[in-house]
Amino acid sequence: MRHYTVENNKDAGRLDRFLTTKEPALARTFIQMLIKGGHVFVNTKKITRPAHGLKAGDALVVRMPSLKETGIQAEAIPLEVVYEDADMMVVNKPAGMVTPRITGLMFLAHWSMRCSTIAKT
Repeated sequence: MRHYTVENNKDAGRLDRFLTTKEPALARTFIQMLIKGGHVFVNTKKITRPAHGLKAGDALVVRMPSLKETGIQAEAIPLEVVYEDADMMVVNKPAGMVTPRITGLMFLAHWSMRCSTIAKT
């Protein structure tokens, strides 16, 4: 469980936007699914509307659902790395290749494993 408090009126506003600022690694659509799925409580009341208005002093609890094993594995896709430094990587991908956030993370995980393997040899 994750606990948050709306500290002041500046932080108040839509529930989904507030949680997006507190959990920047989570996509706003995922946060909206958590809310609609009944995993978010404001002042101990279950809230299922992402646009629910928050006010200063509101106490939030987010119950993260347990993750299910999907069996999805990252695959080695031959992509050209045009530029890479410690902070950024530019990849030349084929036109039309869909790259949602999680796919990009899986690519980076595969790339970093590949680089660490090359460094060891």
